[in-house]
Amino acid sequence: MSADAPYIAQDSGVVRTAHGMTAEVGCKVFANPRAEVIWQRNGHDLPISSRYETAVSSRYFSLRIRDVKDEDFGNYTCRAKNQLGQNENHITLTGLPGPVELHLGKPSEAESGRGQSSTTVTWEFISYSTVEETSVTLQPLLPAGFPEIRRVPTVTSRSVSKKGQQQLSPLNENTTYLVRVAARNQYGWTPPADVYFSITDGELKITQAPPKLAESKTASDAAARLKLTPILLIAILSSFF
Repeated sequence: MSADAPYIAQDSGVVRTAHGMTAEVGCKVFANPRAEVIWQRNGHDLPISSRYETAVSSRYFSLRIRDVKDEDFGNYTCRAKNQLGQNENHITLTGLPGPVELHLGKPSEAESGRGQSSTTVTWEFISYSTVEETSVTLQPLLPAGFPEIRRVPTVTSRSVSKKGQQQLSPLNENTTYLVRVAARNQYGWTPPADVYFSITDGELKITQAPPKLAESKTASDAAARLKLTPILLIAILSSFF
């Protein structure tokens, strides 16, 4: 086997946890001769504490943190070094909820009739602590419009995987909408998850990119439409997971 400076393969750049739990960050180190690994948090050596435990299993080096506290959140560095060089990788330990995954259901006719439709947005994300708020926002983009908003309860769960759903209705055909979902626990908000969609002849069309303003008659007309169309808050739902 040839001699090599350390190379680090990392499973995940973010580890999620909550107060009082046991969390583990780790990295897989390939090196010959065998590397020595040092752990740091936010650029400083870890303080001596009975709550921190390091372990090695084959090439996997881990740092276990028991009874997680506020001061444990931050950026951890796995620094590996041997006679031929050194390398490092970074892992974030956070209590924030994970990214939200959105899905839109098959459209159906709205209860109001009038050629309008409805669909259901469902979402799922990871949170190790109670979710205090989930916000769902609907914004009609092109052409401008103000659909009537209906509030429905969130599906609750005590598991780490948090799920919810809400009906979007009534929706006008040939109108591009933005639906945005974000959630908050005691540590803060998830980044918002956006889906752009429209309904034409009862068929749902989804795109992850914003609609081109060129579809409007002029760029200034499109800007005016967007400026005059405020984001409509569908719901800020208190959830007890």
